[in-house]
Amino acid sequence: MTGAAAAAGSGAAAAYGRFALAGWLYFLCGILDILDGRVARIRGQVSQAGAFLDSVIDRYAELFVFGGMTVFYRDSWALSAVLLASLGSLMVSYTRARGEALVVRAVPSRRPDQHRDRDRKSDEGKQPNQRRRHRPDRRRLA
Repeated sequence: MTGAAAAAGSGAAAAYGRFALAGWLYFLCGILDILDGRVARIRGQVSQAGAFLDSVIDRYAELFVFGGMTVFYRDSWALSAVLLASLGSLMVSYTRARGEALVVRAVPSRRPDQHRDRDRKSDEGKQPNQRRRHRPDRRRLA
């Protein structure tokens, strides 16, 4: 709950145009969010209800900051950018929650090195000229 208070303070600072203070308070909010999860794990008090409450508080924290920026930019063209950012922020969490509810995987479940093992097994017993050539993962070369 202290993270939510830091986020509310961050939103108030943003509303008054004190963006450096707003940034530091939001940074503090993130640190407190990390710490409360670790403390819960250390104490053995992890629960689905706690995880749900944590994610809801995180969304409120974002809304506090975006709300403060909305107040500050209310007479500026930047208001539309702030509103689009807040919409995008909310849609990311909604999309993920909806996808998990419908059991849709948005991220592949295999790591790139697991594909190599699958390809190696499918090449067993084939002649050398019939085997797939290994192509290195481009992400590792960059």
